[in-house]
Amino acid sequence: MEYGLKVAQPGENVLTASDNKLSFKSSILTMPIYTMPGFDVSSSPYIYTHNLGYAPKTWIFYDDPSNLYFVRVPFEKLSGLSVGSIDYEIDDTTITIRVSANLLPARIKLIIFTRGITDQW
Repeated sequence: MEYGLKVAQPGENVLTASDNKLSFKSSILTMPIYTMPGFDVSSSPYIYTHNLGYAPKTWIFYDDPSNLYFVRVPFEKLSGLSVGSIDYEIDDTTITIRVSANLLPARIKLIIFTRGITDQW
């Protein structure tokens, strides 16, 4: 029997899910975090400068103020008759975040890992 903590992706049974259907498994190497900044975006595009010299693995979240939860970026949100979206690009020095006007201002949270996008485990 395997011991540890596992978190399944939405819709998956944590007891039967294969490793690729898990959001987290304590026995699998996780990536160390470099920084976790949060900030408000009032215009788009927004440029966050990291200056790491490589494109870091990054998770970006949108803080949805009306529903009190975070949404992982990229995503699209239907609101009435309009669709809002957030997307991003990463390079060796910056993360460019694009936010639809109908989602501005937006509260953004980044998790920037120490490993690059192309690093091998």
